[in-house]
Amino acid sequence: MPIWIEPAADGGTPMAEAFSEAAQLAQLWIQENPDNISPIVINITDGEPNDMGAAEQAAQSLQDLQTTDGHLLLLNAHIASNGGQEFRLPGTEPDAAGDFGRFIFRNSSTLPQPLRIAAQNAGFAPAQAARGCVFNAGAETLTKLIVFGSTPMVGGVR
Repeated sequence: MPIWIEPAADGGTPMAEAFSEAAQLAQLWIQENPDNISPIVINITDGEPNDMGAAEQAAQSLQDLQTTDGHLLLLNAHIASNGGQEFRLPGTEPDAAGDFGRFIFRNSSTLPQPLRIAAQNAGFAPAQAARGCVFNAGAETLTKLIVFGSTPMVGGVR
């Protein structure tokens, strides 16, 4: 399994920059593999973006990328150790999560049926219109998201 980006941290949360870099990498991959399945990008963050407006635009541009199979899927994971309420693959905006939780929800792809099944197999209970996001996630929830979000497609089914 390729590792395209090594994790790094240096203060702040420049999420627009992260989404833009992911878009550049995904676009290169799509140009070389236009008839393959669509890429899945998993964004893991422990902080609120310091560039929320630009991050929202960059997330949308990222999700606009597509192969002949469909649009790129963007999954977002906000990790926290503060013990706040965890939101796992919600089907509606989680008001209790505040502006940042709503940002995470709005900028996450709606899970297609094969991914909802993979999420169920990983231990989630996604709603019909579930978005690929978790908020205030602990280690177990983050691991489950990575597992189902990284499951390869076989014959159109995850």
